[in-house]
Amino acid sequence: MTASNGPRRRGPPRWLETAEQRVPTPSRSVTFDINDFPPQACEPVGAEATHPDDFLLDLYDLNPQGIRAVLDQQAADLNPPWPLDELLRALTAAGVPRFADAIRAQR
Repeated sequence: MTASNGPRRRGPPRWLETAEQRVPTPSRSVTFDINDFPPQACEPVGAEATHPDDFLLDLYDLNPQGIRAVLDQQAADLNPPWPLDELLRALTAAGVPRFADAIRAQR
């Protein structure tokens, strides 16, 4: 299983950009390197560092059906299309296992 069948796209995945547009969130930096952004450094500038798993779970909590629709569309848009289970396995491997589990539990 490979995540890409063509040139790598720079920036966030298309489905995440779509999710961010549909569900407003506070000002945050989403990073796997959460320890590099301690609260005492972020708070004075009105920012918050958030792990991607927490960020996606927050979006999911705000609009479970919308996030599920975005994931279904993303899976269908891959070339070749992926079953949702395969996309969820890839998300788990990418570091957002709790988010993937929440989607699985919605079924």
